Amino acid sequence: MRQRHHHSWFELVYALVLICACGGSRTAAPVEPEGTDPCVVAHRTVGAADTVSIAVSHELNGHHAPLPTNPSERLVFRQLYETLVRVDCDGQIRPGLAGSWTTDDDGQVWTFAVRRNARFWDGSRVTAGDVRSSWVSDRTSTMGASIRAVLIVSDRSVVVTFKTPRKTFPTMFAHPAFAVVKENRNSDWPIGTGPYHAPHDSLGPENSGTGATILRPTKSQGGATRPVLSFVRVGQRDVRDVLDRDADMVVTHDPRVIE
Repeated sequence: MRQRHHHSWFELVYALVLICACGGSRTAAPVEPEGTDPCVVAHRTVGAADTVSIAVSHELNGHHAPLPTNPSERLVFRQLYETLVRVDCDGQIRPGLAGSWTTDDDGQVWTFAVRRNARFWDGSRVTAGDVRSSWVSDRTSTMGASIRAVLIVSDRSVVVTFKTPRKTFPTMFAHPAFAVVKENRNSDWPIGTGPYHAPHDSLGPENSGTGATILRPTKSQGGATRPVLSFVRVGQRDVRDVLDRDADMVVTHDPRVIE
């Protein structure tokens, strides 16, 4: 019998997002950390499975993306949609779509540089204009109330001016509300920039008859080294039965499974 690994959804996020990133500071470009990312709890190894089956107990709805409404969506959306920065398990700010950033002396004006290799699933480049247009939405209206202006300085540079100075890094930019997305005419799921993409033919209500939500690696980000992720909703069934069958991982709060 193959060994099973049980993690909380928070741990799974870092187990599945196999991105090597570098750390950052408040006033300068991020610095490459020494060694491996301590927040990655599993690494892709030779002989690992081509497909990882993950059992979830909540509904996965593309209408909600990129704002999750439950732990299952939080895990899935994290693979599909990126923010300018992310907060790791140690609370450290790390690069996301932004490869670097700077701020003025009082922390009121922040300048972010979009990664040169940043791409949407359709292969188009992610620009500063995409960042600004993605933020002009209902999902950012409340969180962005403290922002005075968002200016496009160049194709890759966006400047955010707050109404008042910020003593610490504005972690709001790591919130899913600030994920950079584009409208998808072929699916309810918006087009993202994450390490996985959501094929419109496998994410409908009927899931193409497979009963699974399939995420495939984004080739433009070297996704060929990542496994396909198959999310299967278990509903009211005992998730322990799912683990005894084909599931490699499970997202659950059931203490019996954790034990």
